[in-house]
Amino acid sequence: MNIPWQQMGGGERVLYIAAGWRRFLPAASILIAGLAHFAPIVASLPVMPDLPLLFLLAWRAYRPELVPAWAGLPLGLAIDVLSGYPVGLSGTLWPLMLMAHDVIDRRLVMRDARSDGLIAALGILAVHLGQMGVLEWISDGTAFSHASSLVLIGLTILLFPLVARISARIERQWLIA
Repeated sequence: MNIPWQQMGGGERVLYIAAGWRRFLPAASILIAGLAHFAPIVASLPVMPDLPLLFLLAWRAYRPELVPAWAGLPLGLAIDVLSGYPVGLSGTLWPLMLMAHDVIDRRLVMRDARSDGLIAALGILAVHLGQMGVLEWISDGTAFSHASSLVLIGLTILLFPLVARISARIERQWLIA
């Protein structure tokens, strides 16, 4: 066994293990949000916002060290499998969006909630337009209407502050526990 582990008390060992599991909290919340695609919602328009993307952007805005740019690939692939998108679509678009997020983040001198919301809105718009382009190319332009997709993009952008608060509350509750 490791000597520091042997020197730790029982409570210290629990805190050490809990600190290690905190790194997986963003990924777990993103994947749980991906399960929302299984919700039995019947509607004539696409009204289900892209919750995994919202959680990814919220965690990236407030705890960027927990969601590096490379994490978009495995998370995106898992969400593609859960949501029914072609495998590799989100797995390609999410890391690209996270790298662009890094570039924008480095250029900003000061960050506040408005700039985080603007960066998230640009990311949501870029990912959804990329998805629309690929899906339209695959289906020869007969898959969906652009007006309903714009409604979905607007709804997703409007829900970002709420999802950011939920992810902050998840983190706060995890740290207190």
